[in-house]
Amino acid sequence: MPRRLVITKAGSPSVLDVIEMPMPKPKENEVCIEVHFAGINFADTLMRLGLYQPRPPFPFTPGYEVSGIIHSLGRGVKGFEVGQRVVAAMSNGGQASHVISTIEQRKSLDYIKNISSETGCKYTVVDVLDSTKIESLKNEFANEEIKGIAYCVGSIDLKPLRMVKKEDFQKCFDLNFYPIVETIKNFQESLKKNKGSVVIFSTVAVRRGFTNHSIIASVKGALEGLTVSLAAEFAPNIRVNCIAPSLTKSKIAEPMLKNKLIAEGIAKAHPMKRIGEGKDAAAMAKFLLTDESSWITGQIIGVDGGRSKLT
Repeated sequence: MPRRLVITKAGSPSVLDVIEMPMPKPKENEVCIEVHFAGINFADTLMRLGLYQPRPPFPFTPGYEVSGIIHSLGRGVKGFEVGQRVVAAMSNGGQASHVISTIEQRKSLDYIKNISSETGCKYTVVDVLDSTKIESLKNEFANEEIKGIAYCVGSIDLKPLRMVKKEDFQKCFDLNFYPIVETIKNFQESLKKNKGSVVIFSTVAVRRGFTNHSIIASVKGALEGLTVSLAAEFAPNIRVNCIAPSLTKSKIAEPMLKNKLIAEGIAKAHPMKRIGEGKDAAAMAKFLLTDESSWITGQIIGVDGGRSKLT
């Protein structure tokens, strides 16, 4: 029987309860996700205490981020299938065995299709957690000239060390680290032939140090070590650099930035007094992928509004 966590009223953890619920049925352009993991954030704690705004009226189910597999599809959903691994950002209600999520990726795929059409470049969509899919890229693009790779995948799993398990680190490595290693290996010869460039993404948390960031900071720190090592190994044929952004307006940051006071506080913590945008890091990635940066390799570049050095 499907179940969900509910906060019955403001208070200590004793106000939490787990109740049964009907199996959610997806409507048009929706999917039902069988939740395997749900994020628990500081915002959830504030909501339980009745200190977070906005929040639904009691009782309600908290939870902003989920991952799992698709349980069922609503009418009109394309590009997804039952059993497919997915992640979703929720307005709330994520801490349940099953949730409903609206499909928004279609817009992203249409955007990619348009870029592909305009530039004449080939594209494909793969699950980076599936090693066989990563390997299949080598065959799919065997006849293509690869001059640049940008690995922009990211995640965040915040918890105090006492709650961290070995599996948490492994999952983070599986998503953030191993896929780019295998991708570089698959296209190393083409990159070498074309004097190519690789851009990896880290986080400001590696150098700055933030509470409860031990998992993501450790794994992204490993990526920074990989960047420097590969830059030395591949020079002068392939350049390898790393971008370390601070908090950026994105789906993954949306739950935190929904609260105006929290968003303003985070912005003030940066010398540039604003929260980053995707175009900030994108502009740096574009520069590093082009020949305009032909004398730059092995660098960890902070695109962080001064957060890593000036505060």
